[in-house]
Amino acid sequence: MAAVFAAMAATLELAAGVVATRPTLTLAGIGAGALVVAPELTVLAAAVGIEEEVAPGDNPLAPVSASARFGSNLYHAQVGGLRLIVLIAVAAALISLLRRKQRIWRLAGVLIGLLIVWSFALAMTQGSGVKGALTATVPWTVLGAGLLLGSAIRGSSSLQQATTLCLAVLLGLKALVACYVYVRGGAMPIGDVEVVYYDSSLSLFAGSAAIAALLCRKRGFVGYSFLLSGGVLIALSMRRNVVLSLLFVVLLLIAMHSSRTAVIRTVGGLAAAILVLWVAVPHVTTAAERSLAAGMTALTSGSGDSSTVGHVQDLHSGYSLVRSSPVLGVGAYSAARDSFVVASSSNLYIHDEYLQTWARFGLPAALLLVILLGAAAVRAIRLLRRPATTLLTLTAGVFVVATPVALIFFPHVSTLTRFDLLIGVAIGLLSTNSSPKTEGPTP
Repeated sequence: MAAVFAAMAATLELAAGVVATRPTLTLAGIGAGALVVAPELTVLAAAVGIEEEVAPGDNPLAPVSASARFGSNLYHAQVGGLRLIVLIAVAAALISLLRRKQRIWRLAGVLIGLLIVWSFALAMTQGSGVKGALTATVPWTVLGAGLLLGSAIRGSSSLQQATTLCLAVLLGLKALVACYVYVRGGAMPIGDVEVVYYDSSLSLFAGSAAIAALLCRKRGFVGYSFLLSGGVLIALSMRRNVVLSLLFVVLLLIAMHSSRTAVIRTVGGLAAAILVLWVAVPHVTTAAERSLAAGMTALTSGSGDSSTVGHVQDLHSGYSLVRSSPVLGVGAYSAARDSFVVASSSNLYIHDEYLQTWARFGLPAALLLVILLGAAAVRAIRLLRRPATTLLTLTAGVFVVATPVALIFFPHVSTLTRFDLLIGVAIGLLSTNSSPKTEGPTP
């Protein structure tokens, strides 16, 4: 048995080494083959699996093995100046659209279409050229691709089942990588906590899956896998916006007087998870407590650690910036300002999605984004009140409700292609109230 595991580890290292040296070619080969077989699952695997481990940079895990850098290498792969994941997402959406009859949520489709048209036209008027204008529409284009793919998954029971199992495997693998990196001392200190995954999109999605598993009446092996993987990913990538967003969902469930049993399961499960963390790795819970306390201190008194104060300062600076040009913004490719935390970037970066979109694409784009997220959240809240909802749809619902809160602290939509895919697929999973085609049991 030991020899089998050693052979598997050697094979993984060899494959990861190839990816490290030829990421674009590898991803192109994998993507082309997988797109033909299962476009929906291919894109979902890319959105969850392709992650920039630990910290941004050319080689964030230099002392660690190539297998742990797998996601980072694939994330940076580009073709013609575009991330390959964008091309794969668009191709998968087109293939899925041709193969399956989809019932797409019309309001979401119209809003995303308007965002694409507005951003392209605005960038053209600002002198970006056709290529620059098309690049400016990438967040909304990927969001639309995710909507189409999520709608396709929603319309097929067998595809829902395959997607749920795929997510369980992917989250499990990401949790294993997180444990490996953390044990090897590769975690990155941010404020009072150490994190494995630098941005908070993966931990937000994993936490949504964990809460969905607590809400689900019939968990089974997949549900418990969601719970375990989600707990590990949150614990080893503890970010304030994730904790606050998921806490908002839990409080909302209580306020809605949702199923009392479901609320008790959720609150009890979270309490048990915190207790286990406090006993097993007390420094993680202590650091998380200090981080949350620093956030509250910064909001109330303006003092605290540099990370927290910087994020709060971004809100003030961002609001002052959009007031200077409230209708059309300051430019889709506006340069970074010294008054923001990220001052060395080639493009403007504000730690708030709504201000970031407003500044880059003007007030119309910001309003369209708010309407889209708000309408999706309302639909998700209605879904969370239903007792007989599948684990996959519950995960999408929790993620959609948590996202508007998380975006107050980070511009995920503008800067993270994989987040656009995830939220697009999640909204697509809420696209229709009709029953999916029955092709097998759904977890």
